[in-house]
Amino acid sequence: MLRILAVFWDSIGIAFFGLLFLSESFDTLENLTGLRITWVTKPLVSYILCAGFVLALASPLLTRILKKQFREMRFEAVPETPWFLFLYREKAETALDEFGFRRMETFRVDGDASPTFVEVYLSSRQRVVAVFHLQMGTKWTELVSMSDCGRVIVTSSQADGEIGNETDNATESTPSIVMTTVTERSFEDMLAIHRHKSIETTEAIESPITELSETDVVDVLRYCNRAKHDLRVNRGLSRDKVGPMSYGRFRFPVGVIA
Repeated sequence: MLRILAVFWDSIGIAFFGLLFLSESFDTLENLTGLRITWVTKPLVSYILCAGFVLALASPLLTRILKKQFREMRFEAVPETPWFLFLYREKAETALDEFGFRRMETFRVDGDASPTFVEVYLSSRQRVVAVFHLQMGTKWTELVSMSDCGRVIVTSSQADGEIGNETDNATESTPSIVMTTVTERSFEDMLAIHRHKSIETTEAIESPITELSETDVVDVLRYCNRAKHDLRVNRGLSRDKVGPMSYGRFRFPVGVIA
């Protein structure tokens, strides 16, 4: 339902002009042939336009309501990175090479509120996952690390007022996640902040950062999604509490499974 609303909202402008063009085409056809067809098509087009605008106005509210529900993320590998995501990620390419990040895969994320694509990288020491997001034209970067005890450390360039705090370099946390928002920062700056937060967190909880394999990456991102929702519940933005769940060798919220 959320995907349908998002696609509809994104395409309402195209549909509007398409219907107007269709209406005018019928007028021209009537003038050329003498056939009386607009008495059917004109009201039909008007009804469709009215219904479309009502749904378009209501879709942001419906999307906001439905987003309060927890949804598991499903990652489907795609052969090519969408062009706009490629251009966005390209800005960090030098830093990715410098710090030894390796490209894992590009995925289409099913279960999100809007059509979403991510390009995923893993650091050379295999303790930081870099995720470049594209969602309905919005682009942002996240750095994700996982502690042995199950606390996820996330540094995000997105400040949407729901997942992260809108104040730059602000941190919110629960026993499951430490979430830091750093808007308008370079990839290098984000990585420096993420490393500082990782050291600070591991010292506080006395639990090291987990070394990840390539097969762990999707499991960590799905675990992270559950931890983010738990943060929303903690902030009072959702009542849909999440319970324990296993993702590969990780079990929310206790971390690495022996």
